[in-house]
Amino acid sequence: MAASQRALIVIDPQNDYLPAGKFPLWNIDAAIANIEQAIAKAYAARVPVVHVQHFADSKQGIAPFFNAGTHGAEIHTLIRDAALDRVECCINASSSDS
Repeated sequence: MAASQRALIVIDPQNDYLPAGKFPLWNIDAAIANIEQAIAKAYAARVPVVHVQHFADSKQGIAPFFNAGTHGAEIHTLIRDAALDRVECCINASSSDS
């Protein structure tokens, strides 16, 4: 595959998944470190990085997490600082629904 056809897609690297977030995930610190390494490797290979950032659908009311305008819905600082070629925002629970 040609380099121009490749991209690293990072899905939901958002603060609500951190221990202090609304929906903390197990072993998230290791996941963040792995994402940072993957971003560094992508940049070394000149591969663009795309973040997929989800937001809850405000038409459905307040959701348990990923509410637009909240700290929890923002991309994790370490990930955001490592790479920001492009951000795709999706307003629903699944990127396959947008």
